[in-house]
Amino acid sequence: RQPRFPSPDNPNSPTVLYGAMVAPLTPYTIRGVIWYQGEANAGAAWQYRTLFPAMIRDWRRAWGRGDFPFLFVQLPNYMARNSEPGESTWAELREAQALTLGLPNTGMAVTIDIGEADDIHPRNKVEVGHRLARWALADTYGRDVVESGPLYASSAVEGSAVRVRFLHADGLTTSDGEAPKALAVAGEDRHWHWADARIDGESLLVSSPDVPRPVAVRYAWADNPEATLTGGVGLPASPFRTDDWPALTAPKEMADGRALVRAMHERYADRWYRDFMLVQDVTYYEEGRETGQERMTEYISLPGRVRAIIGDIEEGDADIYVDGAFHRFEDGQPAGRLPTVHAVLVTGFDVYAQDPERTIAQLEELGIDLERLSESTWNGRPSWVVGAAPGDDETPQMWVEKERLLCVRVLSHRPYGVLD
Repeated sequence: RQPRFPSPDNPNSPTVLYGAMVAPLTPYTIRGVIWYQGEANAGAAWQYRTLFPAMIRDWRRAWGRGDFPFLFVQLPNYMARNSEPGESTWAELREAQALTLGLPNTGMAVTIDIGEADDIHPRNKVEVGHRLARWALADTYGRDVVESGPLYASSAVEGSAVRVRFLHADGLTTSDGEAPKALAVAGEDRHWHWADARIDGESLLVSSPDVPRPVAVRYAWADNPEATLTGGVGLPASPFRTDDWPALTAPKEMADGRALVRAMHERYADRWYRDFMLVQDVTYYEEGRETGQERMTEYISLPGRVRAIIGDIEEGDADIYVDGAFHRFEDGQPAGRLPTVHAVLVTGFDVYAQDPERTIAQLEELGIDLERLSESTWNGRPSWVVGAAPGDDETPQMWVEKERLLCVRVLSHRPYGVLD
């Protein structure tokens, strides 16, 4: 069964933005494209490695003008600054953007130094424009302009240190005149430690007394790193890693449904998840009998946190799903409870705000066999099916997208009807 889209006017529905705002422009001549986007894809950064280059190739095909210039902005620093090195989906999205430079006639403006911790849309767009203009002037118009700060090229272990080499490294320096910051090093145990770094010509020597035999280095690998490494003209170095260890957003092999649920919790614990609206039908039951149906708008504002709203929100009257039941609100105040059956709401729970073992218990209560795990696709995306074989709509089951680790369907037969 295909999911119901919110509405043909919702810009988050497939084809809407492209059909309304891109396709009509393809008959016109263009010189190139400037692209600033990626924040909403951080949770699926591994997928972005495929999606973003595919979009560029498709636009070039649609215009039929060859490999026209495609310049884009790498995500800036954002959110709270971590005191210890670790993993970051925003860092993985930046890596996916940097890998896109492998396409011909592309350029990337690095903005890792001009973001804002509490604003996903930082205000300093003038500097963003200047950095994009450098790429256009140098590569498209042939001006003698430095277009980029340092970009990672290669690394090699030298005793207890790692030497990192760059492209665009002429005049390698730091923005504050001190030793480079935001560098981490790890050994074979893959435990990251803050590192000391010394500029040596157009390369860096990175080491840590805690890692006598280093194997990997990362720079600015965080949501909001203190990134100070720059080239001679002040353009910042792009974040990088020398390792190819499993990424947070990469598809993972799972032993069973329990391991999958724990991985979902680990992915989204304490992390903001993009708001979205979904319109679905709700069936009302009283004493096991169907009493009516209604169209419902479901609003998800945090990972797994579900607020279901029926009615006109602006007027302050709505039915809102709270603590396991629907509550009728009038003039903004609770006025009673409503009996309801709806799959996402009954099993949506505040999954990432609770212990994963409770989520596992809730799924088992629905009759889902968490020992049973198979693979399929949901809406064209690789997915796991827990509890049943693909195509079996009788056995209780849960579907989870592989790349985003998001639950997209739960099916369970209840005494008062089918929950799907």
